[in-house]
Amino acid sequence: MAAPRILHTVQPNDPAWEGRYEDLIDASGAIIRIKPPAGVDPTVVDAVKASFVTRGALAVKVLPPEPGGAVVVKGNAKKPSRKPPRQLVHELVDAARSRNRSNLHSLVEEVMNEEGL
Repeated sequence: MAAPRILHTVQPNDPAWEGRYEDLIDASGAIIRIKPPAGVDPTVVDAVKASFVTRGALAVKVLPPEPGGAVVVKGNAKKPSRKPPRQLVHELVDAARSRNRSNLHSLVEEVMNEEGL
């Protein structure tokens, strides 16, 4: 029976991302998964991978990086339209594929009045 293999995952918060990967684990014969933090330089990922390969890792797999937060540039952000609900409903009725929009408007108007809109 073959000896079990060590499976180790280098997490985004591991010391390896600060350059201290030699003392993490004994990589000899191990299977290593590398999960880089968001925005890490690819050369750092390559250095971490190379460190495990040179120390005898059986396999080294680089996983997709941890997703970073979305960045919204305030100058490009648009404020949502603030139309009254009644106006929005009438615009939807106008855009509806109906043979008799006037009846549809009457029905919608009646329901909105019943609901207090």
